[in-house]
Amino acid sequence: MTMQKKLMSSTSMPLKVVAMVLEGKGGVGKSVSNQAATAALALDGSRVHVAESDLTNSTMAMIHGAGQTTLVDADAVDLEGYLYDLAERAAAGEFEHVALDTGARDEVNFRPFVAEYSKEIFAKFGMRLCVIRPVTLSHFVQSNVLTFVKECKTDEMGVVILRNLSQGRTVAHFKQWEDTESTKALLRTPGVELCDLRDAGVQHSDNATSLGMSLVDAAMADFSRMGEDEEFARTIVPRPVQLFLQKWLERQAISLRAAIFASLGRHE
Repeated sequence: MTMQKKLMSSTSMPLKVVAMVLEGKGGVGKSVSNQAATAALALDGSRVHVAESDLTNSTMAMIHGAGQTTLVDADAVDLEGYLYDLAERAAAGEFEHVALDTGARDEVNFRPFVAEYSKEIFAKFGMRLCVIRPVTLSHFVQSNVLTFVKECKTDEMGVVILRNLSQGRTVAHFKQWEDTESTKALLRTPGVELCDLRDAGVQHSDNATSLGMSLVDAAMADFSRMGEDEEFARTIVPRPVQLFLQKWLERQAISLRAAIFASLGRHE
């Protein structure tokens, strides 16, 4: 049995997941993390619905299509209603999982209530919340994840800390942070998992986004929505880039899927 098949059998449904990518600082890789989470949850053929609260950029709506993405206004008084709606739709069988991408400024709206959303909304509809926290070498970002786990994490909630290894960062660069007593304690917390966000090449991810393509579209050479830009898209996403992104996506989906389900108590 291959690693992928073993992983899929060991983490098979009925567990339904809401993967929320959350970090208050911009430029940490939230959009790429959300695409990786979407691919990870879909690895066994499950249907994953994409939602986003970053209404300024609307990256997910751009690359998946507005009709395929639920836009959630984190500033609105009816935010809770939109989350209920997503949970109801999953319970009704429209899809199995939700991948929710949030904007940098939206953490102040989600963070005070994330434990309540996990218990009072998602859990009541048979879903589990996994909060994905991309981490860079920024002291602010590293401190933010420590505070979040300390103040917000509950027993039914999973947390995946995603080391962003793009733009020249390596695992060694994170060693000083990981060797602190506070980080060691963080990583010993039940329901907290560490995973790497592999480098997909900032040029490739930026090019795909600028064309309104997801990394999955680019990897699978799906230019069906490019229209008159198709020829140009094929020049900046040539076959070698497609093959690279295919392998990146496969490895990333497998490792992130394992981390998500492990944070929620599912292991091989």
